[in-house]
Amino acid sequence: MLDFVELQAEWRDTLKRTNYFERPDSAPPKLFGERPNCSTLASLVVDISNLSGIDVRRLTGPQRKQPLTHWRQLGYYAGMRDLCKTSGQVGKVFSRDHSTILDGARRFHELMDRDPEWLDRYEKIARDLV
Repeated sequence: MLDFVELQAEWRDTLKRTNYFERPDSAPPKLFGERPNCSTLASLVVDISNLSGIDVRRLTGPQRKQPLTHWRQLGYYAGMRDLCKTSGQVGKVFSRDHSTILDGARRFHELMDRDPEWLDRYEKIARDLV
């Protein structure tokens, strides 16, 4: 599994290599290739809601209690890593700023290293996305 920092660096390098920043009218290149049945961020939130038993409105709402934040962070991480979405796109779905998404995804990556239960949950969500 790629380290989250390596993933960000690889994405940044890809954008620089393709001169994306000089072509604002073009879509960003696909880092992981095309995925024919790629899920949407909305379906990711529904999948997390079903797995966690937490209502979608609570997942995207303002509460900051601990179990809820870990499930959100799973969504941030999976949205960026598996759906190839930007932090801004993920932030719109979760009603969060892009910097919150980046920090939450980094924290979730660290959580998976510490707690194998969260790694298993992430892998289950990632399998359902493809």
